[in-house]
Amino acid sequence: MNGHEAVMELLLQTAEVDVNAHDKELLTPLHFAASNGREAVVRLLLQTAGVDLNATDRIMNTPLHDAVLNGHVATVKLLLQTAGVDVNLQNADLRTPLMCAERECRKVVPLFLQENRLGDTPLHQAREDGRLRIAELFLKNGADPNFENKSRDTPWQSGSV
Repeated sequence: MNGHEAVMELLLQTAEVDVNAHDKELLTPLHFAASNGREAVVRLLLQTAGVDLNATDRIMNTPLHDAVLNGHVATVKLLLQTAGVDVNLQNADLRTPLMCAERECRKVVPLFLQENRLGDTPLHQAREDGRLRIAELFLKNGADPNFENKSRDTPWQSGSV
């Protein structure tokens, strides 16, 4: 356990600690940990009851945006695997974390193309939501339009026509 993790663990054991406390820029401890690639600290915070996974700062970035924009692959992967993290939230520039990845840090784009617990890929979800720009982005970055989910539906079969 490193010093950052040990201090966070100590703070989290304090009954009065507000895990969602923020500074003047509205940055929470999860924002700071994600921005700096402190994977162990992010993991601790994600296991803490009441943590706001989708807290937005002054420019509407979430911790996932921050991890993407700073190129912290392991932290992005951890956040994407966490139930409740909303990958579709847009920041003040109307960019989702994936849009930020495509523009600023392409090495994390493949992490967004992995399937969820139902076997749906983000391309399935983009199709269901009618999000053309997002679907184009996924396809441009290697999403498989023939990938079958657990119900054996491909992205082009899912959603209403």
